Amino acid sequence: MEWPPARNRFANHFAGVAGYRRSPHCQVNFCGDRLMIPARPRRVLVVDNDPDFRDSVALLLQARGYTVFATGNRFEAMALATRERVHVAVLDVRMENDPDRDDTSGLTLARQLDPLIVKIVVTAYPSVPVVRGSYNVAFRFVGKDELPGGLLEALAQAYTSEVKINFDLSIHWDGIQVEEVAHHIELGDKPAPDVMQAEIEELLCKLFHDADEIVITPLIPANRVHSSSSSPSGAVVLKVQPRERGGRAAPVVVKLAGRKMIEVEDRNYNQYVEGYLDGYRHTLLKERARTHLLGGIIYSLVGTPLEECVDFGTFYLQQTAHEILRALEDLFTKTCRHWYENRETKQDYDLIELYAQPLKLTITRLENALHGAGLDAWAGDSHPLVPELKRPIANPIEWFRRHPRLITQVALAPTHGDLHSQNILLDPGHKAWLIDFYRSGPGHLFRDFIELEADIKFVLLDVADLSSLQVFEHALLSTRHFDDMPTLPTFRSDELRKAFEVIQGLRQMAGRLAGGRRAEMRDYYQGLLLQSLAMICLRHVAVPKKRHAYLAASMLCQRLDNW
Repeated sequence: MEWPPARNRFANHFAGVAGYRRSPHCQVNFCGDRLMIPARPRRVLVVDNDPDFRDSVALLLQARGYTVFATGNRFEAMALATRERVHVAVLDVRMENDPDRDDTSGLTLARQLDPLIVKIVVTAYPSVPVVRGSYNVAFRFVGKDELPGGLLEALAQAYTSEVKINFDLSIHWDGIQVEEVAHHIELGDKPAPDVMQAEIEELLCKLFHDADEIVITPLIPANRVHSSSSSPSGAVVLKVQPRERGGRAAPVVVKLAGRKMIEVEDRNYNQYVEGYLDGYRHTLLKERARTHLLGGIIYSLVGTPLEECVDFGTFYLQQTAHEILRALEDLFTKTCRHWYENRETKQDYDLIELYAQPLKLTITRLENALHGAGLDAWAGDSHPLVPELKRPIANPIEWFRRHPRLITQVALAPTHGDLHSQNILLDPGHKAWLIDFYRSGPGHLFRDFIELEADIKFVLLDVADLSSLQVFEHALLSTRHFDDMPTLPTFRSDELRKAFEVIQGLRQMAGRLAGGRRAEMRDYYQGLLLQSLAMICLRHVAVPKKRHAYLAASMLCQRLDNW
């Protein structure tokens, strides 16, 4: 086709540039070693059906340090934007038929691309309908008679006001490395490690767009958990100390995860956390950001300095049962009280739906987890032999298989939904703050109590002897009502005695929520069974603790069958 004069001059501007060549749809690298590509390049997708103009734009941007992906049709553009991390898309309006005044395929592509990508619409044939149509989908409309200056100005504005990446941020890793973070973030279709690491750094540059530098350390002590950063949900939680021109800012909690997970957590925070958690002990969501595959959230703790706080797991190991129960009483009766005050009256609900589905608990996943732990007989036999107990035990997977639904009268309330030891932080006064609200929302009234009990038993309790654990579990199952006094065994292990006291106190707190002195524990035990089975599937739970969870689930099945 014949270009308008302004467009023709722009295309010919680079005709004599050394190293110029046409590249139809791949990443453009025209000028070899004479270009200095930044460590954190600006990444732009250029889509125009005219190859000469497309390559001219690509060369212009490449010469200014941009990484450019160029293609001539919208289907390849969609594939590129799905595969590559793109910040801004420069789109021609008439992408399929230049002479056709009704061709607005570029605007169609703009609507189809990821909303995170900033769109700049370019055309040599501006018209009122085209300009008006671009307002709904594009950051800027640029006429091709305004090139190249108009395009460069629009890109600069897009990066300043929309993309908001702090390209100059200095990132320091202390006690943890970006490689470890990349390894522990779970994604369905995970890219190569170097791609993940680059995207993690870009996400941090978006979260801390006003900082000069950040120092990243583990939030959880490395000597206490399987990983110093990983969460059971497949996210990574870190402590970050920002430094700005005015000096050091307060350290904050940063959660990094798959983009969809962070988007869900953002919605849950707005709906179920903000306005619910006690005001003077509030967890504030300060910032959120998204990249191509990842998302991140910054939390700060209102009312206490993060550097003086410890996670519940560390607190549990350092404190007596009495102090632990005082802290938990404060957590459930003060910090979380608005959740439980908004509970519903009891109705029939399927506990499989309330527990197994959010936890992705399936028979196949259970069997695969047991095979992966070397417990093949425990996966397949209806009554596997346990040598330490000198007898077989019932396979809880078979019970789960026989109960595809578990209809029970329960009360629902807003809950944290993932209340394990890494998500509770305590200050020097033993007051609690919560983080990580991905699973927050309506749930079984006892869900948070059950989750924490399971974490105490199958993560924090460091006892592997199944004979001792059988006595421990039998004593815990000796009660039918929340206010019953359990059978008190003689524990040889101080750890078992401490765990028993804490769990009994935790159950009494749950019982007070149940109302009535003789409230039965059946739905508590049913939820605990499903949570115990879910613990077998978690990769951060060690094999001896998976064995304990299997034993506990087996005994819970028998207790429920004999109710």
